Amino acid sequence: MRLEEEFFWRSPVQVAPDLLGCHLSHAGVRLRITETEAYLGPDDAASHARSGPTGRCEVMYGAVGRAYIYKSYGVHLCFNVVCHLPETGGAVLIRAGEVVDGKNLAESRRGVSKGLADGPGKLSQCLDLSPRLDGTSLSRGPISLTRTSPLENEHFIVRGPRIGISQNREKKYRFWLAESAHVSKPNRGGVPL
Repeated sequence: MRLEEEFFWRSPVQVAPDLLGCHLSHAGVRLRITETEAYLGPDDAASHARSGPTGRCEVMYGAVGRAYIYKSYGVHLCFNVVCHLPETGGAVLIRAGEVVDGKNLAESRRGVSKGLADGPGKLSQCLDLSPRLDGTSLSRGPISLTRTSPLENEHFIVRGPRIGISQNREKKYRFWLAESAHVSKPNRGGVPL
């Protein structure tokens, strides 16, 4: 079942761990989300939303349950889910996932068979995402975000500092499945949630 808008009317710090185990699908590939990072509004110096709803981050202040897709360092596409409290901005970066359907297609897009989606750029490549999908609805658009069942008990969530940023690095806004081999940096100062 697709996640509806109400799910996303919360702080990104609350939504990020709840997205773990959900399925993300596009263009013939489906993956299970294994790692996320929360980015808040103006009070988060590491967030694109820190300066308000301007330029590329305007979608972070708009309707929740939308895709926020941007190029990181002008090279890799990053896929985010817009979520925030009313009158604020924010999103959750989907950092990594495990391909569960369409593996051959994902491998052909990536040109490798290992580490298919264990980083934000790799994940976007597997799913064949593009900037034209920025702002599209995840409940009605071509990108599907679903929850099939709760996480099994053997999967516990770890929380730790975000990675690949230069500001606000001490915030423990990164979440991942502890036992998953499909995360970008598994042992970076994490503690059980």
